[in-house]
Amino acid sequence: MIKRKCVYPNCNEFAVEEHTYCVKHLEQSQKKHEAFVNAKRTNSNFYNSERWRKLRRAVIRENPFCVCCGNTNNLTVDHIIAPRGNEELFYDKTNLQVLCKDCHNLKTVQEIQARRNHD
Repeated sequence: MIKRKCVYPNCNEFAVEEHTYCVKHLEQSQKKHEAFVNAKRTNSNFYNSERWRKLRRAVIRENPFCVCCGNTNNLTVDHIIAPRGNEELFYDKTNLQVLCKDCHNLKTVQEIQARRNHD
């Protein structure tokens, strides 16, 4: 198996097998994940639409790797700017990027923390 570097910014450790973070940052990401596990999606009606499912499949087909770490497993489509109920922004392909689950979780936690610090 090829060893990969941890994707956490400025970390030079090797990632744990089957993950994108080293031991230290994997534990942190899992703890922080709890911060948004029960978060209510303001866009739930959009996420449940056939239009979203088709767009999501097309975006992943066009970009079959995480833009942060290059991972090709557990991919999801992320909104660069949170649409917060804005349908036009939600379906705007230029506002979408492919992330693996780990990188998406990290990004989400950072966004939640930034909102908390801003309030």
